[in-house]
Amino acid sequence: MCPLVTMRHEVEVRVRYFDTDQMGVANHIHYFRWFEMGRAELLRDLGTGMKDIEETGARLVLAEVGCKYKEPSKYDDLLKVRTEIAELRPKVIRFQYTVWRDGTLLAEGFTVHVCTDGKGHSVEIPKIVLEKLMKSYSEKL
Repeated sequence: MCPLVTMRHEVEVRVRYFDTDQMGVANHIHYFRWFEMGRAELLRDLGTGMKDIEETGARLVLAEVGCKYKEPSKYDDLLKVRTEIAELRPKVIRFQYTVWRDGTLLAEGFTVHVCTDGKGHSVEIPKIVLEKLMKSYSEKL
């Protein structure tokens, strides 16, 4: 449908003490939590949060995830998580993420979500959700 769609959002997160190990470095699992925060805020910013999607009966199921770590983040760092919709197809949304600290790239990641009916069957992204995503995209052109 729309490869390389560029809808972007940025959210700030602070590395909390319990996010870190004994060396003060953030555990890798927290990057995936930060990706989720970025994704949720991007969708909300585009006018269709996860709650709105679920009210249609649809679910965005995580099908694939990945992350490349470039530099460590440490306790009390203020990070910027940039989230983009990189691909939008009838049943699939691919998000890309970058995590920054003071202009330094710390990590790059992605998630791929398949739209389902809540029973495990893939379905097309609900029209009302797709319209909001496309409207927001066309407004940014």
